[in-house]
Amino acid sequence: MPSFRPARSVDIARLALVALLLAPAAAIAQVGETQLYGRLNLSLEYISARGASGSSPSVQRLSSNSSRVGFRGAEALGHGLVALWQIESSLNADAGGGVLTGRETFIGLDGDWGTIKAGHFLSPYDDMHAVFGNVPTLTTSILATSAIWAQGALSKVAGGFDERLANSLRYDTPEIAGFEGSVQLSLGEDATRSHVLTLGGLYTNGPFEGGIAWERNHAMRGDDLDDWALTATAAWNFGPVRVAGVYERLHYDTPVGRLKRNFFGASATYFHGPGSLYLFWGRAGDGRAPTDVRVGGLASGPDTGANQYEVSYTYTLSPRTLAYVGFVRLQNEARASYNFSTNAYTGGASTGLRLNGFVVGAAHFF
Repeated sequence: MPSFRPARSVDIARLALVALLLAPAAAIAQVGETQLYGRLNLSLEYISARGASGSSPSVQRLSSNSSRVGFRGAEALGHGLVALWQIESSLNADAGGGVLTGRETFIGLDGDWGTIKAGHFLSPYDDMHAVFGNVPTLTTSILATSAIWAQGALSKVAGGFDERLANSLRYDTPEIAGFEGSVQLSLGEDATRSHVLTLGGLYTNGPFEGGIAWERNHAMRGDDLDDWALTATAAWNFGPVRVAGVYERLHYDTPVGRLKRNFFGASATYFHGPGSLYLFWGRAGDGRAPTDVRVGGLASGPDTGANQYEVSYTYTLSPRTLAYVGFVRLQNEARASYNFSTNAYTGGASTGLRLNGFVVGAAHFF
C-alpha cells in the first residue's frame, strides 16, 4: 500500500540530528487515518541596538518561533494514487492566539509521477534555506539566516521572497537519481493578474547536497512591476562537520529603473553526540540603481550593505525535545535597514541599525 508522503517545505531529513529531532512532528499517519501534530518553540531573547545617532532601546522578550498545530492524513485511491490533505495553524505560544490555517494547508495527490497540491504554503525558494540555514534551531527565531537572504522579513507586497503563498498550485517530481524538481504558481486573483512563479531543484549525491531556485513576483508591489530572485546553494558533509555556501541575486523594478543586489553566505555545522554547533556569516552588497531608491531593507548607493553573524548550540534532550542558545549580530551599514525575519526588532531607527541578539530557547514536538 502506498505510504503518505508529506509536503516537502524544507528538505532537512538528510541531516541526521535534525531527522531525529523532527521524527515526532513528521511521523507519518497510516493511510486512511488522521494525525494530530505540532510543535511549541519558545525563546527568551535580549536584543541590544545601536543606530547611526547612538543607542536605541534594548528589548527583553519571550518569543514564539513558528509554533504550530495541525491535522493531516491520506487516503489510498488505488492504482498507486494517494490523496493527501493538511490543515496547519500558527500558535502564538508566548501571548496566546494564532491564525487558523495560517501555515501549510492544502489538498493534494501523490503517485509514482510525483505530487501535486493546491492551497496555502511555502514555495520551492524556501526549500533552499534548509541547505545553508540554521537547521539545528529549526530555521526560525531571530537566529534564522533569512534576515538578509530573500529579505525574509518582508511580505510579497513589500518585496520579500520567503513568504507563505496563498492560492498556490505546486508540483514536485519524484526523486530521480538524487534530483527533485518543483514548480509553483501563486495567483493574486486581482485585476492586474498578479502572481508568483517559482522554479526549484535539489540534488543529493552522498555527502553533497545542492539546490537552485528562481522566483518571479509579477505586479505584487504595483502595476507593471516585476521582481525576481535567484539563489544557488551547496553543502558538503565531511562527517562530524558540514559546510555550506549560498549566493543570491535580487532584481526589483522601480520607477527609476532596476534595483539590484548580490548576497553571499557561508555556514558550518559541527555534530557531536546529541549536540550541534552552528556558525554562519552572510553579506549583502550595496544596492545598485540609476538613482536613489529603496525596496524594504535594500537601498541603492554607498553604505547600503549589511552583514549577519551567528553562532548557536543545540542540545537534544529527547527525541521530542531540544534546547538551544545562540547569538546573532545584524550589522546594517548607514543606509541599510534589514531586520530579523522572525519577530523583527521594532524599537529603534529604521536605517543603520546594529542589532545584537542573545537567545535561550526550547522546542517540543508532539
